[in-house]
Amino acid sequence: MLKIETLMKINHELNLGESARHKGNEGMARVCARRAAGIAAQAYLEQNGFDTRKQNGLDALRIINQYLAFPAPLRRSAGLLIMRVTPEHQLPVEVDLLQEARNFVQEVNRWMEDTID
Repeated sequence: MLKIETLMKINHELNLGESARHKGNEGMARVCARRAAGIAAQAYLEQNGFDTRKQNGLDALRIINQYLAFPAPLRRSAGLLIMRVTPEHQLPVEVDLLQEARNFVQEVNRWMEDTID
């Protein structure tokens, strides 16, 4: 399960993202969503024995997306969260990254609980 301090950081980023969206700054909302999910991804990797000291949240999301040993729902969400925008600064698919980040955090929390002995 994610630690309280980690959840507080994640919620802070999600709140910043919602605020940015309400101000019409969807690019910043995407950044905040990725940062929130990246925090959860780093915690998940650490629990699974990865050394994340030299990695940022985006690196952690890429690792989760690439390794087939990780649960499919996490890999799918990570893939959406690391998706690059087009030259027009739009995502190539229709997805709400703030909601996807929330889904990712919930899945991470669930998988972390399931792996506790």
